[in-house]
Amino acid sequence: MCRVRGFSKILWCWCAPHVHVANLCSFRALTGHFRFVKRWRRPVERPHSWLFGGKMILDGCAIVVLEVVTPEMRKSTEVTLDDLALAHKMDCQEESEESGDERRKERPVLAEEQGQDMPVDIGSIELDSDAEEVDLNHCRIGKIERFETLRNVRVLCLRQNVIKKIENLESLTMLQELDLNDNLLTRIENLNALESLEILDLSFNSLRKIEGLERLSKLKKLFLVNNKIVKVEKLEHLQELEMLELGSNRIRSNRLTKIEGLRFLVNLQELYLSHNGIEIIEGLENNRKLTTLDIASNRIKKIENLNHLVHLQEFWMNDNLISNWNDLDELNNAKELQTIYLERNPLHQDPQYRRKIMLVLPWVQQIDATFVRI
Repeated sequence: MCRVRGFSKILWCWCAPHVHVANLCSFRALTGHFRFVKRWRRPVERPHSWLFGGKMILDGCAIVVLEVVTPEMRKSTEVTLDDLALAHKMDCQEESEESGDERRKERPVLAEEQGQDMPVDIGSIELDSDAEEVDLNHCRIGKIERFETLRNVRVLCLRQNVIKKIENLESLTMLQELDLNDNLLTRIENLNALESLEILDLSFNSLRKIEGLERLSKLKKLFLVNNKIVKVEKLEHLQELEMLELGSNRIRSNRLTKIEGLRFLVNLQELYLSHNGIEIIEGLENNRKLTTLDIASNRIKKIENLNHLVHLQEFWMNDNLISNWNDLDELNNAKELQTIYLERNPLHQDPQYRRKIMLVLPWVQQIDATFVRI
């Protein structure tokens, strides 16, 4: 058991060497309740070894999946997540299909559990008026109120509660980070007083529009993962923004299908748009400072309009429809490119897949999940 900030229930499990982070979304088929949050990878001390990780949300329970890929582990026996999926299915109810606005179907509440799932009055929670960081993660808070005494707070975490509306934050003028991940929000509103805000996390809610951010001119990181947003808009005032995460936004058949609304974000360095319905790479002409571009798991057929991204270091393009090797010429100016993911595109079937990438982009250090051997 290990604590990860923002999650109260953590289950660790080890994956087989053949299971890669980019494949985590395939676990949806096992449970039907899989929600992809983020992936990371970093080298470990042993040579030719990498640590891969991914966070999944399974009906409120966060599961962290890790994989250490070493030469020895590649010879180990196969391990699956069938037992994990079966256990989870036994504990979870079927997700509701009756309304696009419902995030999940509430399971029946037993008599002895009544009161445990009811929203908590924040007045019953003791707050330190001098605190600069306030963590109210998973406290069953139903309403934002009574924060007037927190004059010095700079970081406020309200993750995994049952908050339906952003309100009563006007007094928190010193606030720099606000985390409302995994609540019941349907609108972005009442944030105008938070002009010092630099980090805003509104992921895993039911937001349909990007709005209410006009006064947040100092915002540097904006997380809107897994909402119901279908259009990128009203970001022109966020010219200091360095990171934008918009992965997994869709409403049943409707998806985020275009890259747009980014032309004023001239300082943007990291852009995450995976798991949407994007078909064309476009609208990035002014985002010349991009170092990370993640447009994996979309419907893109051609790598184009990227030759101006000379500072690109990571390019995630796996699980698309790329079939022409000449498309890689679009990255010839990206001399700082270190990592490229192209697996599960049509060109991945080429027996000379890795060799051809290395010929076009000889400075790349990692192709998919594997280091380039020098």
